[in-house]
Amino acid sequence: MQSDFKLKYFQLLVILFLSAVTFPIWAFDNDRKGFALGLGIGAQSTTVDTYVIDGQHFSDDYEGEAASVRMGLGFSNQFIYYFSVEMSMYEAADGINNETVSYTSSMTGIVAAYYFSSKAPSAYIVGGVGWGNLSFESTSFTDGDDGSAFILGGGYEFMPHHNVELNLFSTSIPSKYVEIESIDTLSTQLMYQYVFY
Repeated sequence: MQSDFKLKYFQLLVILFLSAVTFPIWAFDNDRKGFALGLGIGAQSTTVDTYVIDGQHFSDDYEGEAASVRMGLGFSNQFIYYFSVEMSMYEAADGINNETVSYTSSMTGIVAAYYFSSKAPSAYIVGGVGWGNLSFESTSFTDGDDGSAFILGGGYEFMPHHNVELNLFSTSIPSKYVEIESIDTLSTQLMYQYVFY
């Protein structure tokens, strides 16, 4: 898992570097067309559905933080295509070891945003798919599983670069543990996004 984590963030750095080198004349000119870098932070509520091999289903709800890092290219002033890392983070009690466990459900993938107006203020829609991950750690262990993920939502750019965004973010993770078939998460995220363009 540690090597997968390092590889994911190495790929992210390579894409950022190549984007910055390839598109410098389009970068940071207050025009959505060209290089774009988005950073988001906010709150989220997550429902975790655990499906057990014998057919049982358990559902739990958690609140926590949401974060987003997006790098991409605006093909016009209304359409931006991103490489993205989306995350929902929360804590829960471990019933076995009586420890607090930190969970992160994440997506690394492709996200597209369509703005209804070429200039702010503007409403927009966002959607994407990618590789999903559910990782968890406590003081005594760290582990995780991979699967698929998607994000779908909308937002409002109320002034240039400043956005408020509401998303549904979901992961579907087949479990490597014998007794668990899969773990699905569905997060409702409310975030402030700042987009450099």
